[in-house]
Amino acid sequence: METLHLVSQYKELNIPLLEIKEKVELFQTNRIEKEQVLKYTQALSKRMEYLETELKEMRPMLESLTEEQQKSVMNKMSTQSMALAKVIMVLFT
Repeated sequence: METLHLVSQYKELNIPLLEIKEKVELFQTNRIEKEQVLKYTQALSKRMEYLETELKEMRPMLESLTEEQQKSVMNKMSTQSMALAKVIMVLFT
């Protein structure tokens, strides 16, 4: 069940199937290789940089929304940001 949820999340992010397969295999193996972890974290860092750039580019669009629409968008983003922050804290503590 956990694997299906993981695959579903990756599909929503438009991650290619080959990359999804690699990620699922990484999480399912008991033997973690340093090279795989490094590759995965580098890919994750690139994705985070991409998201940061996209958010900066979205700023003018967000500013054109009504105040109510802006609050709605920011609430959704805040919820997702908090979830991401919690995951990062768990990983690095």
